[in-house]
Amino acid sequence: AEAAPAAPAPAAGAPSASSPAKPPVGASAAAPAAAPDSPPPSFEGKGVASRILAALRGSHPRLTAQVDALCDALETSLLPTLTERLLAAIHDVIALALGAPPSPPDTPPPAVLDSLKALDRHFGFSSGAAARASSADARALAAGWGSTLVRECVASPPPVLSELLARLDTIRAGLSAELASRPRTAQLESTCWRLLLSQQPLVEMPGQYAASDCEPIAPETHELIDRLQGGGRSV
Repeated sequence: AEAAPAAPAPAAGAPSASSPAKPPVGASAAAPAAAPDSPPPSFEGKGVASRILAALRGSHPRLTAQVDALCDALETSLLPTLTERLLAAIHDVIALALGAPPSPPDTPPPAVLDSLKALDRHFGFSSGAAARASSADARALAAGWGSTLVRECVASPPPVLSELLARLDTIRAGLSAELASRPRTAQLESTCWRLLLSQQPLVEMPGQYAASDCEPIAPETHELIDRLQGGGRSV
């Protein structure tokens, strides 16, 4: 009997019956399996305050909202005033001028003059925006030291840097004296009225919501906050 002819050898690179077929060139592979759901955020390592706030928002949302509103009002009332911001900007310009290398004939550096123009635009002195502001403090500042700054340092700056520094130092001293003459005591009703609204005749005792198997509460060991004093001293 004649032997059957041998099967031809597969070509180089062709898939064999025992190996899986490779995808054609250009075909995308199957998408990877979706990652499992990420665990809930943890407050570990973020400080005690973060954990306390998280617990308060879950168990006492209304109280937390009142505390947030009170903190926002306190932060707003403690923001620097317009005069304090102008004084800080004058300090920055003086520091910039003092840091410039001396170069005869001691002309003001362009960076200092550009900073004065930018300061003027920011506070709105030359444009009249500060004079038309709704705040009485902004209008008074524009009519006082703001106009002096524009007239002596922005509109017609002196050709000598030492003279410009002398004028800026005069404005700085005037702003500092004005801030020092202001009263250091403020009434809560005029600065932070939300603090007055949060006055309560009684306060919650620590542990009053604890389980019954804990030690009983002793009211005589706690201080009762009746009200907050109306005057507060700014530090």
